[in-house]
Amino acid sequence: MGADVNLDLLIDRWRFINAADRRPWVLFEHGTCVILDNPADNLIDQALDLIGEPNLQPSGPVSDLKVTSCDERGWLVTGERKGVLTYVEKVVSAAEAGGDDQAAVLWGRSMHDLDAREGGIVHIEDPRDKPDKTSIRRADTWAHLVRKAEQADAEGSDWGRFGLPVSAVRLLDESEEDSSPPPLDTLNLAPDVRETSEVLEEMVQGAPPPPRPFTLFTGLQPGPFVDAIALQADVLARRFPRDRIVSLTGFVCAAGRTEPPLYAAKATGAMLAIRVSHAAPLTKPGDGPDEYEFLLPRDCRCRVIDVLEEGLFPNGSGSGGRSHRVTLRLEQLHT
Repeated sequence: MGADVNLDLLIDRWRFINAADRRPWVLFEHGTCVILDNPADNLIDQALDLIGEPNLQPSGPVSDLKVTSCDERGWLVTGERKGVLTYVEKVVSAAEAGGDDQAAVLWGRSMHDLDAREGGIVHIEDPRDKPDKTSIRRADTWAHLVRKAEQADAEGSDWGRFGLPVSAVRLLDESEEDSSPPPLDTLNLAPDVRETSEVLEEMVQGAPPPPRPFTLFTGLQPGPFVDAIALQADVLARRFPRDRIVSLTGFVCAAGRTEPPLYAAKATGAMLAIRVSHAAPLTKPGDGPDEYEFLLPRDCRCRVIDVLEEGLFPNGSGSGGRSHRVTLRLEQLHT
């Protein structure tokens, strides 16, 4: 999508482009739109199938791609798949790759490949008499996460995605350790929160299991009722004894590499390093090829492995300073 086009602006662009079209269309996070000639019952599955596989050779030929100017603001890049188009803002192309039509093609292919790989659908327009409300709800949920990320970037903080207060890591009583998280039906949730939670649970439950366990990282910050002293290693070790079971209250967003939560934690935070066996992949928070975000199950149950004082890590001061980092190591229990 590019730094100059936020999600709401991108949706407005595609609404303008498709204003005269009565066919359903599905928009991906980085600007690729799939227009559906023969819409199926499940628009998300259909769009994911039509968008195709990402180009595995970024330096390969682009002769199969075409670019047309859609208005004074941007281009549309199209390939051999009918109804699959990627919008490129002119200011983005000029800033990133030279500003001509060839640059727009290269940028458009790059954004299409990101959308094909990540599958981040953020908006659906379905003008049919019986629209696909389930797919629309899933797209709205993903869009909510993208907007949170955009807000965090604008504010210079990643806490919205990677931080949770230490009070949200709840030590369970021994009588609770074998119990399951309470079902949504028993919780007193506002309708919009309930709807979002249902979609997030579907995303986690529907995620394929990884071939082997892997480690995710998230930031740990003082909560409104917990002083920053609680993030010291000896205090955390007393609060979360080894081999006890904890619950990560709500849904937790974590990263596959340490840099984003380290940035989020800055000088006052600690780290959570969680060995997981089940999580749902989300969007990429950074430029590195392995910096993937994951969503952990609601009230994820974990066993405490250890509390360590590790470092030195970046302290978030902007001057290159480094500090020790306390890490609470957990292992997700099988769900």
